[in-house]
Amino acid sequence: MKSFSACLLIGLARMRRKPGRLLGAILLPLAVLLIGLLLPPDSLNTALEAGVCLPADSAYAEPLWERLNASDPSYVIFHPATETEIYEQVAAGKWVCGFVADPEFDTRLTQTRPGRLAEVVQTPAETMAPLLREAFCAALYHVRAPYLAADYAAQNDLARGAELEAVQETVRAGSPHAMQLDTVTVDGTAGQAPNLGAATARAACQGLIAVFLFLFALLLASELDSVREDGWFVRLSAVSGPFALRAGLAAAQMLPLTALAVLAYALSEIFFAGKLQNLTGFAALLGYALWLTGLALVLGRIRGVRHVLAALLPFLPAACLLLCPIFFDAARLFAPAAPISRLLPPSWLLRALQGATLDGVCLWGFGLAFLLAGAFPIRRHSP
Repeated sequence: MKSFSACLLIGLARMRRKPGRLLGAILLPLAVLLIGLLLPPDSLNTALEAGVCLPADSAYAEPLWERLNASDPSYVIFHPATETEIYEQVAAGKWVCGFVADPEFDTRLTQTRPGRLAEVVQTPAETMAPLLREAFCAALYHVRAPYLAADYAAQNDLARGAELEAVQETVRAGSPHAMQLDTVTVDGTAGQAPNLGAATARAACQGLIAVFLFLFALLLASELDSVREDGWFVRLSAVSGPFALRAGLAAAQMLPLTALAVLAYALSEIFFAGKLQNLTGFAALLGYALWLTGLALVLGRIRGVRHVLAALLPFLPAACLLLCPIFFDAARLFAPAAPISRLLPPSWLLRALQGATLDGVCLWGFGLAFLLAGAFPIRRHSP
């Protein structure tokens, strides 16, 4: 223990030679603080807007618009527009997406298998369009429900002739007139409506923390590989032991970074969740830092690993932003990306912060396993 304490002090003394790395660690909570101050949750709670182009002479335009306008305006707003206006507003980023009705909209709407009723206009990078698509489809099914019910009754000989019109009127009269997006908890009580903008900002901050810690650990592994050839490391490791010296150097960097990461995570919870509601997230974050420390120790024992990491580090930030579930889950959009997304360490932390208990347990398990692997001596056998 005394040997490790001395090595830790040596590592802290060497941190003074790396002011850029220390400054980068301090900037992590400052960046989250800046995001929280510039983007308060109230300013992020804006409705999603979309344009809808329906045929001017459509017999179903009025009931469909009545249904669309019944949507909660704090979440979804639909605007009547022409096809040209939809393309312009979506391209300008003012509307999330747009819906252009098919020329045979009236004919297909009442059919059991109508095919495509409308074309969805959106940008490739838009992630909120599925929410509006679901709301628009719900309105379509609300209008189509009487005709589907009558068709079902006719196919099963439940009603005939004038009775089919009665079935339609019964279904039409019994349909709810509002589309409120209420949040219902498990026990059936109504909860607070989610703030999609705040949730996105919170996910971005957590992704920033996860990716920053991962890249920092890889830089640490590269340093542990490079110092093994320095004279001071050879002399001190002969006294304290190579693992104790590497562990002291790693702890000197990871302990302050972990403390700053915990502070950044607490700020993201306070700003965008209103309180420190996800207390298990702190345990997951500590397990993640432990795992990365063990990973750095294991990689630092591989001779020449710094050259491989130097080639990978410029590409890893972009890969993590695209493949880790920060703004969207790439594995659900592109199946071949699932294995890579799963193997990236930031994905484990993000899933644990989202409530995946197994991922949180694995973080601690892998952390202890990697620490043991880093401490296990390598015996060299002479030929």
